[in-house]
Amino acid sequence: MNEIINRATDKKVIAKYKKKKEPKYKLTKKEFDSLESVKVTRIGTFLLFNKDTDTAQFKLNGKFEKIAQFGNVIAISHEKVIAPKVIEIEFEGKKLVLNRSTK
Repeated sequence: MNEIINRATDKKVIAKYKKKKEPKYKLTKKEFDSLESVKVTRIGTFLLFNKDTDTAQFKLNGKFEKIAQFGNVIAISHEKVIAPKVIEIEFEGKKLVLNRSTK
């Protein structure tokens, strides 16, 4: 988790990816309410859930370079690849789906 966060927020590392755009995500399916915010850099996406949420219980579907789940945070690295087109999270039979915007 720390490796993804440190690299994805390091200004020197981000500067190497000037041509890469920050992805924008749109929530397209919301069957549970614990997602509080989505933070992005050119090389990382962070899903922040309410403080009482344990993301270790979530099942994630999608194509990810690296992913880490700890506490109420999910960190996704997309340094060497394009940001995931779809991030799907399953929890107790319910889904939360984020789609990368093309705009």
